[in-house]
Order: sequence, then C-alpha cells, then structure tokens
Amino acid sequence: MNNNIIKDVFFKLPHDKAEVVLKEAILLSTNIINEVLDCKISFQRQPTNKPTNEILEDGLAHEYTIYFFVIRSRENRTDIGLSTFGQPTYFLWINMDIPKAYNLAKKYKLKSL
Repeated sequence: MNNNIIKDVFFKLPHDKAEVVLKEAILLSTNIINEVLDCKISFQRQPTNKPTNEILEDGLAHEYTIYFFVIRSRENRTDIGLSTFGQPTYFLWINMDIPKAYNLAKKYKLKSL
C-alpha cells in the first residue's frame, strides 16, 4: 500500500457549530461561489445573484440543511459551506487556503470522518 497518496479530509460540521465556523470561513475565504439548483429551469447548478449572507441565513434557519467541510488536498482547495433543502436548492461554497482550513477545523474541534 502506498502511504504517499494524498487524501481528501472530510470533517463533521454539526449544526450547533455551523454558524460560527461558516462565518469565520467567509472572513478567511479566497473565493466564494453561490449557486442555485432550480430543476424547473435546469438540472445543473447555476450561478446566482442571491447574496452569501442570505444563503447562509436561509440555510441556518432550516433543519434539513446539509453542511460540509472538506479539504481536497489533491486539488489544493476546500469545499466548505452548505446546501439548503428545497426547491430551489442553494449552495454556498467557501474556498480558503488549506492551512487556514486545518486551523479552523482544529479551533472548533471538528472531527474528521
């Protein structure tokens, strides 16, 4: 087995920590992508003009929101954010430097999966 393989690292982002972690991630971000999936229009996610703070607030207000915190080392990027549940579905993708993402996970004691 090759131990030199670079792996993606997935962290559990629980609802009770999501707001503080995502707000800090936004402040530390290098890039933020807001997307919408509206199957009445397209079966692909599309860019949206809905502001980041509105997507975040909507996501935090619903119990079925999916939160994610992934460090994709092979691609040198992060997937941190959320996906709302409903029609349409909004996605918030926060990209940041990988060392900052590890520090954020450590600061909030996020558990790797």
